[in-house]
Amino acid sequence: MGDHNVPMNRNKRRFYTKVFVVSAFLIVLSSLILTSFYDVFSLTGSIINEIDLNNTAGEIKIDAVLTIPDAEVKGKFEKVDVKGGSDSNFYVENEKFYLGISQSNYITLKNYDGTIFFDSSKISELKGKASNVSMNGVSVSPESKSTLKIRLDEDFIYSSLAINNGVYLEELNYNATGTVKINDGKNVFNLNNDGITIKNFQGSLTLENNKIRLIGFIEELEIKGDQGILVH
Repeated sequence: MGDHNVPMNRNKRRFYTKVFVVSAFLIVLSSLILTSFYDVFSLTGSIINEIDLNNTAGEIKIDAVLTIPDAEVKGKFEKVDVKGGSDSNFYVENEKFYLGISQSNYITLKNYDGTIFFDSSKISELKGKASNVSMNGVSVSPESKSTLKIRLDEDFIYSSLAINNGVYLEELNYNATGTVKINDGKNVFNLNNDGITIKNFQGSLTLENNKIRLIGFIEELEIKGDQGILVH
């Protein structure tokens, strides 16, 4: 009896080995088929639809209207317009202007060079230099030098903020709701609290009605969640 069991055990081992090899082959073949249908396939099961526009880096045209993130912009801007107000002071050089609680204050900065930090409701930092400052229609220009030092000392509750051109954002990464249009609307993506990453944005920026509008050019766009979009 013992002699007859040896070849049967060997046959079973050979059979199981063949099953294992065939199964492994089918798994590899399946993964190759999946990756041929999708540009990127992760082992977690999420699929990323990759859109390669073959554009020069930083030349993907974007027009996005999204919920407002916490962000900082820093640089030189031709014109900055701010509307709103709060119980704060606005300094032009050593002169202090009380803004009061009115929401109708209108400030225009020309050739502004500095920093602006904002979130969905307020500007928490505005500090830099400008060649001209206009507050509620009253213009202030430097007398003996080319620029004026300006700053806010408290949070400024804005109703709108507009920066014409010159805005550079190295990366925006947050959960957003809204619409993103790429290359004059050839690709349109609707977001509903989806993770979004925008890299190397250059252009203009507007904050109004609890929305941020970005018009300009980017290097890369990634939308996470069910859509799983990567544009570069």
